[in-house]
Amino acid sequence: MRKHYSQMSEAEREEVLRFARELSLHGRPHYYDRAKDRSFTDAQARMAVWQGSLIEVHDNKAPDIRALIRDKEGTCVVVSLCSGDIVTVYYNDPEDHHYTLDKGQYQWTKSMLDVPGEIRSGQNSYRSAPSRIIPRNLTTGGII
Repeated sequence: MRKHYSQMSEAEREEVLRFARELSLHGRPHYYDRAKDRSFTDAQARMAVWQGSLIEVHDNKAPDIRALIRDKEGTCVVVSLCSGDIVTVYYNDPEDHHYTLDKGQYQWTKSMLDVPGEIRSGQNSYRSAPSRIIPRNLTTGGII
């Protein structure tokens, strides 16, 4: 299920962003590969989480719940709200407002105000297994 920012209240968006910014962020191998391929630094991705706006929340990889955050420069970061993993990073024009977006794909009616508390409590199906953290050097792509 997916929920677009236009379907969320300001309070929902703020709560998800607050929660994402409290996470101890770690990169997955896929993230490091995409960051290198797409010429993003780790600092740019982390800064996008800190300064960006929430675009969507989804559980397409359930039980994981992920947030897509985009900053004013167009850096888009997908973060696992369950593990703190940075899943991927890419560019999308910050002026792209997706007027042709298929809202039929966004059917999640759950309040995003509830999701952070449910993840914190571990009393639900959203808790994912801890990620395997493999630090990499973004310049060389090698494991640190």
